[in-house]
Amino acid sequence: MSGGSTGCASEFGEAAPAPRLAELADIYGGAALSICDPDWGRDLAAHLLGGPDTWAPTRLFSSEEPVEGTLEAVVDGERWPSVDEEGLTRWKYEAGRNAVSIWERARPESGSTVVVRYVPRC
Repeated sequence: MSGGSTGCASEFGEAAPAPRLAELADIYGGAALSICDPDWGRDLAAHLLGGPDTWAPTRLFSSEEPVEGTLEAVVDGERWPSVDEEGLTRWKYEAGRNAVSIWERARPESGSTVVVRYVPRC
């Protein structure tokens, strides 16, 4: 739990950047959770109770940075919101990696086509 690779602020306070913690989580197959993410408690519980496979993200890297608020995921031609009906995160953009991470528990079926669209930052 940290402020992520870039730091963050929320209604509950602020957290300093911790890019080395995110690197360690990557190296050892762990999860780097931002304390400012509104889902952090639920995500932490899913990680602890669901086992390591629950948090094995698939990362889709981009060569360009998106304009904030323009990311959209589409699975097999259907819009795929970042949060499911139960309020659990399916995917999120990680600015420090310039990647969209899709969490294992939400991964589409094998053979699905996943497209991430966005407006590139100029």
